[in-house]
Amino acid sequence: MKIDIKIVLLIVFSFLFGIGVFRGIFPTLVFEAKMLLDIFNPGNSFLNQTNILLLIISHLLLISLLFLKPFRLYRTFLIIFPAVFLLFYCTNMLLFLLVAPGLFLYLIPFLIVWIIALSSRERQPSWM
Repeated sequence: MKIDIKIVLLIVFSFLFGIGVFRGIFPTLVFEAKMLLDIFNPGNSFLNQTNILLLIISHLLLISLLFLKPFRLYRTFLIIFPAVFLLFYCTNMLLFLLVAPGLFLYLIPFLIVWIIALSSRERQPSWM
């Protein structure tokens, strides 16, 4: 039985991220997990709850980029999905980013990987 390596890597990384969230290693993911748990707080407005849900959905769309490579619209998705994620991340974190500008540093690995993905995608032949 042949197992796709992408699925295995996704499962391994999801477990590592899950362990990292509980150990406090990934502060951005910890913040998203706390927001997701806080979504059912009766004090949250509908707009705030919707914004949190859209942030989580856009994060899942980023993960789905691994499986969208064979599609013709992959190049478009590679630009749109991360841009949507950044938009919702910044709207949810606006107050925290104003108080502690150092939180922008957590986005540097994300931006580096995005730039590498965009540049490597452009170098591949058109038939791939």
